[in-house]
Amino acid sequence: MSAYSRAEFGKSSKPRKGPGLARPSVLYGLFGLLALSNVLTLVALLMAPDIAALFDRQDERAFSAYEERILQLRMEVDRLHSRQYRQDGDMNLQMQELAQQQEFLAEQHRYVRILAEKAAELGLDADQFIVASADPELAEVASEPAVLGSVDEIAQSIEDMLAESRMALTAISGAAEQSTDEIVEGLGSVGIRLSLDGPDMAATGGPFIPAEESPDSESLADSANNVLEALTRFQQAREGLSAAPIHYPFATRFRLSSGFGNRRDPFGGGSAFHSGLDFAAPRGTSVLAAGDGRVTFAGQRSGYGKVVEITHAGGTLTRYAHLSTILVEVGKLITAGDVIARVGSTGRSTGPHLHFEVRRNDAPQNPQPYLDLARRLGAYLT
Repeated sequence: MSAYSRAEFGKSSKPRKGPGLARPSVLYGLFGLLALSNVLTLVALLMAPDIAALFDRQDERAFSAYEERILQLRMEVDRLHSRQYRQDGDMNLQMQELAQQQEFLAEQHRYVRILAEKAAELGLDADQFIVASADPELAEVASEPAVLGSVDEIAQSIEDMLAESRMALTAISGAAEQSTDEIVEGLGSVGIRLSLDGPDMAATGGPFIPAEESPDSESLADSANNVLEALTRFQQAREGLSAAPIHYPFATRFRLSSGFGNRRDPFGGGSAFHSGLDFAAPRGTSVLAAGDGRVTFAGQRSGYGKVVEITHAGGTLTRYAHLSTILVEVGKLITAGDVIARVGSTGRSTGPHLHFEVRRNDAPQNPQPYLDLARRLGAYLT
């Protein structure tokens, strides 16, 4: 090979620099510039007002949602706490209300016992009216709200007290009304009208039980006050019975020597009307007033000898004749059982005895039904 050829070959083996090819450093530089421009563009975008506002709003929404969730959780916790406090508060309040109601009913319970005792004093059967006292341990339970079941115990106690009190009140009222009717009808059978609705009704007394808001308590209070009225009427009827001219005119019993109505005249032998009852009592025996009243005559009457007359309520008059001694004066107020005279044999009499008459509107009445009424209703007499 020629020197020229070798020279040419050696030249041709080295790479040539063409105009379209770049050096590696230039390429790296271009890539770096491109990356830097992208970074700068991104920073510019992020720093733009609209883009920043967009990101800020997103952050605010996220923060608001977070705060709202926290608030909801707090509200839920508060609600649970409030419910627990409310339940505890309701339990305590219920305990206090039941304790107050139990205390009030216990007071009413004592009033029922007072009414039962009053009924017994008036002659009604007391055994059926006895009511038990309230359980004192329940008051201690009521003061301890934490005790389980204490609310139910107090409520049951109140129900038991109400039922027991109502039963006692019903029994007292029924017995008083029945006894009052019996007295009124008995006196009416002999023409004595007993009024229980007059001014004397204002002069009454006894425990008054105030009404409460609770329907049960109000019913019990009304029942107790109605019982008190029934007992007051019975007491008045009983006092009217005691004052009526129905009492036996002696402290002891004597033989009835002559009855009321037509009989054989002890002097002439013919038929004659006898206007009263004759009791064969010894001379000087104390004569007792048959009822409350006022002495309207004390002296001599033809055929009767020495006489005492007492006018009673309603115009009924009792006459005591053939007396040996008069112990009262006209105008004197008399109570049933007072000694007013002594047995004698004055006037048209065959021997010592008491002539006893009952008159209404100046017409003689048979005294026997009056005296029988006293025996029949003797349990109500004082």
